[in-house]
Amino acid sequence: LVQFLNEHVFTGEFRNFRDAVSNYSRLVDELAHSASSEPSSLGDAIETAMQRAVSASMKRLGEEMRLQGENHHTAFMSQQDSLMSEIRSLIDSQRKQLMDLTQSVASQEAYLRGKMEDELQEVGNR
Repeated sequence: LVQFLNEHVFTGEFRNFRDAVSNYSRLVDELAHSASSEPSSLGDAIETAMQRAVSASMKRLGEEMRLQGENHHTAFMSQQDSLMSEIRSLIDSQRKQLMDLTQSVASQEAYLRGKMEDELQEVGNR
C-alpha cells in the first residue's frame, strides 16, 4: 500500500490533478452561487474585467477620434491657406489687368480727344 501511494498518489502529477479538480470544484460552486441570489465573486470579477475592457476601448476610440479631428482640421486649414493664396493671386492678377485696361482706355481717350480737337479745329478753319 505504501509503495502504491508513493508511486501514484504522492507524485507531482497527481498533486496537480488534485489541484485542478479542487479548482474545478470551486468554479462549479461559484457558478452555482451565481445562479442563486447570493453575490458571485466570479460574476463580479467578470463584470469588472468587462468594465475595464469597455473603458479602455472607449478611451482608445476617443483618442482616435480626437486625432482624426486634428488631422481633418490640419488638412482643412492647409487647404484653406492654399485657396486663400490662390484667390489673392487671382485678385492681384485682376488688379494688374484692370490697371492695364485703365491705362489703355486713358491713352485711347487722350488720342481720341486730340483727334477730335484736330478735326473740330479743321472744321472751324473751313
